Amino acid sequence: MKCICCNKKIELVMEDDRAKQEEIVFSTEKNKKADCQMWLDGIVANTYCGYGSSYDGAQLVMAICDNCIESRLESGHIAYIGHSFIPEFNVSIEHRRNWRRINNLDELI
Repeated sequence: MKCICCNKKIELVMEDDRAKQEEIVFSTEKNKKADCQMWLDGIVANTYCGYGSSYDGAQLVMAICDNCIESRLESGHIAYIGHSFIPEFNVSIEHRRNWRRINNLDELI
């Protein structure tokens, strides 16, 4: 997979087999989907499109590298909503401000 922002290659941590990577990206089995795997220097996530998009109901797999995640969090293009494994890592005021800024919601602060 490649980052949707900068085109950097993101590979499976434990696999070097391209056929295995393709099998994971296109998997529909719950524990074998792309977002259940370990990826090097980024994330590969399954996403589901809601209503209002030209892709209503579509299921997509997207990749984004760690560097692009960090810069998009700082700019507010990505919203950080918490940590899956460590609940104490709640959303910070800074993350909310960044998101509001990019979405023209500063007056709500």
